[in-house]
Amino acid sequence: MRQMQNSLRKKGTVALALIVLIIFYFQVQRLLQQQITSVIKEKETEKKIIATNQITTDNDFVKDSQIQSTERREAKKYSIPSSYDPSFIHPGWTCSSPARSTSASARLIFVHVFKTAGSTFRTFFHSYGKKCGKGVSTIIQCSNLSSASLESSNPDESWKPDCETKWTLTRKKKTIHAGERVTRTKLQKHVDIAIGHFPLGIHENWVDNESNEQITPQYIAFFREPFAKYVSGRLYVHQKKHWTFKQTVKEIKADIRSLYEEKDHYNVYKRYLTTPKQKEEAKKKKLSNDQWNQIVKQNIIDMHVIVGLVENMGESVGLIQSIIDTDEELTDDFRNLVHPSHSGSLVKNRSKLSSSKITAALKDDEKTWKMLNEILKYEVELYNFAMEVHEMQVKEMKKRHGDRYSFDTP
Repeated sequence: MRQMQNSLRKKGTVALALIVLIIFYFQVQRLLQQQITSVIKEKETEKKIIATNQITTDNDFVKDSQIQSTERREAKKYSIPSSYDPSFIHPGWTCSSPARSTSASARLIFVHVFKTAGSTFRTFFHSYGKKCGKGVSTIIQCSNLSSASLESSNPDESWKPDCETKWTLTRKKKTIHAGERVTRTKLQKHVDIAIGHFPLGIHENWVDNESNEQITPQYIAFFREPFAKYVSGRLYVHQKKHWTFKQTVKEIKADIRSLYEEKDHYNVYKRYLTTPKQKEEAKKKKLSNDQWNQIVKQNIIDMHVIVGLVENMGESVGLIQSIIDTDEELTDDFRNLVHPSHSGSLVKNRSKLSSSKITAALKDDEKTWKMLNEILKYEVELYNFAMEVHEMQVKEMKKRHGDRYSFDTP
């Protein structure tokens, strides 16, 4: 009897253990099922979020496609390559040496960007040419020069549309006055220094008559603080209207509002610091303002442009002297560029109204100032890039020459 009881007790214990195991099994299965269900729900939610984001992105893309501006699809930002060499040796002229002995094929080409001190340099280079026996030509109405004009096999063909010389000083110090059409033949015959409103690239197919070699161009372009430059440009455009200060501020605000409402941007650098071929291709492809800017930046580097800053005239003038007055014979003349009050011969293109005061008045109007920041953002980007390049060039000049070509900017 006792044996039977012990046997039953053991069987009961085993049965209880089995029951506990079965209950535990089902609980584990239920928990696993809950976890699986939760994961499935999370995955489904994630898919919905991705789908929603995709729809939003697609809608944005459709909107962008419907808008002419392509600013959301930004071009890859161009930065100064590590291989960039900021030093300059051409033309390497000295004033008292025979007129063309130092570098027969070298030419100095000053791209006069609108409202960046070009009038002063026109006067200066005319004086330099007379003293040093260099041919100098001021070219006007040529910012829209066609690529076909540069590529023409006929050197006597006039540059189109309507490129003219304001004046040309020959190497024999004879002045040819305004109105002559620009041709490659005339440039090759007379010109060592060209300055004016024309684009980069005018050296194409320009050969030196004596050596019959392609010229070696040294381009120069000046940049100016964008807000002052814009206001100065508006004053120039409206100068014949003889407005009062109050009227001028009102009209410039209207100009700003008009550009802003048209979703347009003000950027004159792309007109001058791209080649005719680049401009024509860019217009065909309808490049964005951002893409235009990257082309301008790369041209500055690839075409080895000397970058001057109106706000740092002393160092900018030093860069120029270091390549066209290597013996420092004309230091006083260069100093007069930095301190024009020392000379009555230099001409400054000034309005009777103060650009700085008008800029301050625009800044006081928060709404107008916000709009102006938007329409000038591409010029601001290029100005910042130009400052970086300029600093590198000045640093290299001082490394090579010390303070020989330095002037204090007032």
